[in-house]
Amino acid sequence: MDNNVRYNLAAARLKSCRIKAGLTQEQVGNICGVKKSTVGRWENGKIKNIGLPIIQLLAHYYNVSPAWLSGLDMPTDENPIIEDKGHIEEFIQLYNMLDFEDQSVIRGEIKGMLRAEKYKKDVEDVS
Repeated sequence: MDNNVRYNLAAARLKSCRIKAGLTQEQVGNICGVKKSTVGRWENGKIKNIGLPIIQLLAHYYNVSPAWLSGLDMPTDENPIIEDKGHIEEFIQLYNMLDFEDQSVIRGEIKGMLRAEKYKKDVEDVS
């Protein structure tokens, strides 16, 4: 697959997953520790090489494979987009109530949890 096609597909999938999860670009930015404008550039294809830890975090969050989210493979029964994410809004609200330092702690905890054996098939290296 041509790299430009893959990057465009990844951008479209990032936006689609965010919308299906009912999240704003600002909320996704808070989850990833980046600005809303960065999320917008991911979604419009202006940033082509999104770091693997971000792809892994979002793939886990959206319940899709990192390869699919980054435009490398097609959807299968093993990596569907899950539309019922009612718990996400509660998590975002609670997360946004924290100060920056505590948000950093939460992101670190999530990354640590993703290193657990049960996630090894989806997450190879979260830094």
